[in-house]
Amino acid sequence: MKFVSEDTENKIVRLYNENADVGGGKITTQEIDKIAEYQNTDFVQIMGLNQDIFEYFIKTYGHRLKNVEFFKNKAIKDLSMLGTLPNIEFINFYHNQHITKLWDMSQNKNLMGIALYDFTRLNSLDGIQNAPNLKHLVFGDMVWSTSSLVDIEPIRNLGIESFEFGGKKIENYDISIYKTMPNLRHLEFGFKFHTMDENAQILAHNPQVSGASLVPYHEWTCEGKKYIMISGKGTPNMLDPKKDADKIKRYTEKFHKLIEKYKNS
Repeated sequence: MKFVSEDTENKIVRLYNENADVGGGKITTQEIDKIAEYQNTDFVQIMGLNQDIFEYFIKTYGHRLKNVEFFKNKAIKDLSMLGTLPNIEFINFYHNQHITKLWDMSQNKNLMGIALYDFTRLNSLDGIQNAPNLKHLVFGDMVWSTSSLVDIEPIRNLGIESFEFGGKKIENYDISIYKTMPNLRHLEFGFKFHTMDENAQILAHNPQVSGASLVPYHEWTCEGKKYIMISGKGTPNMLDPKKDADKIKRYTEKFHKLIEKYKNS
């Protein structure tokens, strides 16, 4: 059974198939038209679109949208229609197996944030540099870290305030790019994506930036027991907070010394 539900407090319309398979199922134009019953919403969560129904959805209701979450719409092959949405502010897109390129964002004047998860064939951010006011970008995976990017050059001159990468690799990657992004405030990667040395360089050259991975270590719990994970590629994952206290202290001191070293270089 497909249905529309409304979160009246947050003005969200959710359109999906409650009995859909793991791929998201399918939705029809008639079912999408139920959105018209909810005049006060500009936030839609939708699942089960193919290319034709996606284009119908955008053409018919896109002008209303400020926030849209596409969840499990793996049959969509072309995102070009998103470029026709002048009022859109946030786009969140989870899981697609066909998209190989982004859309022309030059007319998305109000677009502030994009999150792209589990795009198995998209490995370029080309086109995103045309977004006039983009501030927040997330790219990566919600399940397994398998996605990759050729580079992140398209975000260099955007005025980005936050960037999160949860994929496996960036093929042509130079951390000095962050020095050219004065508005950057938040940077998030996997705890083992950078080396400790690279984390220290990023913080030394961008003292205004914070992120969960840009710290000396993390505390985590497994089967009721607490462990310490040292940040950085090739460092220990399961140190005992008490037994390994001296080792944790040495890693912490090393991290801060590296930051000071690169501040003065």
